[in-house]
Amino acid sequence: MTMDAQQRDRNQQPGARAQDRSAVDALLRLIGIWKSVRAEWKRIVVTTLGVTLVVTALAFLMGNRYESTLIILPEPEKGKLGGLAGLSELAALAGVNLGDPSLIKLYPAMLRSESILLPVVQHRYTVDDDSAGLTLIDYWKIDGQSEARKRELGLLRLREELQISADARTSVLTIKLESSNAQLSADVLNRLATELDFFIRNKRTTTASQQRKWIEGRMVEVQQDLTVSEDKLRAFRERNRITTGSPQLLLQQERLARDVQINAALYVELKKQYELIRIEEVKNIPIVNILDAARAATRHTSPRRSLIAIGTFIVALAGSIVWFAGGNMVWHEWMARVRAQRR
Repeated sequence: MTMDAQQRDRNQQPGARAQDRSAVDALLRLIGIWKSVRAEWKRIVVTTLGVTLVVTALAFLMGNRYESTLIILPEPEKGKLGGLAGLSELAALAGVNLGDPSLIKLYPAMLRSESILLPVVQHRYTVDDDSAGLTLIDYWKIDGQSEARKRELGLLRLREELQISADARTSVLTIKLESSNAQLSADVLNRLATELDFFIRNKRTTTASQQRKWIEGRMVEVQQDLTVSEDKLRAFRERNRITTGSPQLLLQQERLARDVQINAALYVELKKQYELIRIEEVKNIPIVNILDAARAATRHTSPRRSLIAIGTFIVALAGSIVWFAGGNMVWHEWMARVRAQRR
């Protein structure tokens, strides 16, 4: 062996010995932990089982909660008022904004608005065969200095309880509500859908009324223009019985006839849209398309007592091992240092 190889061996030996000592220390520590666990296994088992039983018993004392789900497939207003698309453009040219007929993106915000939630809060629901019915304020036992304060607290509570999620790709809305009464959860969600439908239908009727009024006013203006253009054309033809020999008279007659045709076509289109909007005003079909109505849950969703028991057992076992076995090891190590110092 050369001198360089011997020197490298001497340099590597301290590092190798340190690694060996670390491995031995780790092994001895694991052995010490195992001995501590064996020494304290009775207290570990008793503590783990005791904590698990207590927490599980508390979980059984907690009341069951039931979750209902309502799935809404929004139907765009633009589909119902599709025949008015050209009319909206025509109104925009006249400086009248009829608004965006699509309400899909507004559904989540509308479902949290006071206009829709307040009737839901104040509606009386049959709870536990109570014929008189209870409002959500009564069911939640909300106290307040005044009725207005109770309504405000009821709205806040319902907003917190509602879980609203919207699929950006399909525009499907999923609404969930959890309460201690399975039938109440379903009834509240179905009432929410009813109030949403009522609100949108009224809004659509109001919008249709505004459009009808604009069309009526515009029809009067166009009819007047049509009458004027027809009178001009009639007067021109009465004065000029023969126009074939005069290019200027032919050109003037064509202009007057074109004005009559334009005004007549515009009046016919407005009349058609007017009849459509009148039909739209009196329609009484649901706007909100319910994909899955809320139903009373047959099984509770919380508390999940099996998961609570398993989780408590694992945490209690780990905590007991750390507390008893770890404490036992610390005590023996401290006593070993004391004996070493006395020697």
